[in-house]
Amino acid sequence: MKRKVVVIDDKSAVRNMIVRTLDWEKLNCEVAGQANNGSEGQRMITHISPDILITDIRLPGRNGFELADWMKNHLPRAKTILTADYRNFEYARQAISLKVHAYVIKPLQKEELYQAVHSAIKELQPCENHASPEESSKPACAVNAQAVSPHVQLDGNGPIMQDLERFSLILDCSSEMDLQQNLSSFLTRLYEYSNGFPAVWRGMVGKAAIAVVEHYYKSTRDEYGLGRSIYQLLCEIDQLNDLEEAGIFLTRLISDMQQKLASDGRSYSPIVKQIIDYINGQYNRNINLASVADYFGVSQSYVSRTIYAATGVHFTDLVSRTRIEVAKQLLKNAKYKVNEVGDMVGFSNYSYFYQVFKRVEGISPKEFKNQQV
Repeated sequence: MKRKVVVIDDKSAVRNMIVRTLDWEKLNCEVAGQANNGSEGQRMITHISPDILITDIRLPGRNGFELADWMKNHLPRAKTILTADYRNFEYARQAISLKVHAYVIKPLQKEELYQAVHSAIKELQPCENHASPEESSKPACAVNAQAVSPHVQLDGNGPIMQDLERFSLILDCSSEMDLQQNLSSFLTRLYEYSNGFPAVWRGMVGKAAIAVVEHYYKSTRDEYGLGRSIYQLLCEIDQLNDLEEAGIFLTRLISDMQQKLASDGRSYSPIVKQIIDYINGQYNRNINLASVADYFGVSQSYVSRTIYAATGVHFTDLVSRTRIEVAKQLLKNAKYKVNEVGDMVGFSNYSYFYQVFKRVEGISPKEFKNQQV
């Protein structure tokens, strides 16, 4: 029997990309429904009861998180894949709390989306093969979940999401030796699960990295204390070549977290965190000092002074650097032309994009792109 998939996005071009470019026959799936808003999508998933839901987060009517929550409560064995226009710490946190299967950033890449659906199907199969009738009402893949003790360990059995969940708990209660031992087990598990597909293990490493940041945030309420945004961390993960490098990356990240928790690191104020998060999410729009001040209900001089005092960087430079970091990732993709990238990250004309990029990176956007070949 084919898996039923429902796709929800308010942009027809995105829906068409998902529906028409993936090889649903090879995946043994069929797109049973499409919707362009959350309210219609809610009615559709209620009627269809899909095995897999692919939905954007920002939708008219009900948003993607509300739909994911409904899926978790009413179709616990089903899998939800969320899509978003940008990486956002709060989005990632909510996605993890709702136990969504994958969180994919636009512009959607065919291989990444295919792997997300493929891994969702793989996780659906163990649940069905081993569930007895009396277990059918239990949450997906939680039939044999063990209670968490003060010395949590990854046992390498059960669904990969269970290991990810335990990885988060290990950060809360394990010694440094336990952490390193379990990190080794976790990476071995990732290798077995991913079958060597980089898109799969990078996605799982990304979730583990977010768990580290979330643990630090719970302890300090400082989202940026580890020196990198969620977006920057995930960009670094995209550059990892193999799981050996992933192990080094996670080891350093965890070590950095432990060292900072052991000392009194600098903590941004709530308003600074909110402004930085806003810039990370709106960099591709026409944002400036006036619009940000208006959004947060404060004066322009307050935003300017506060950002500079906290980061040592002027507001306009912070916006430019954010845009350039995103532009660098897009320039590595052969499908995007240099002038298109400037527009995608919020620069109104190419000459200004060229000027800012060269000032920040020391080379032109075209030179940077040519180096990626």
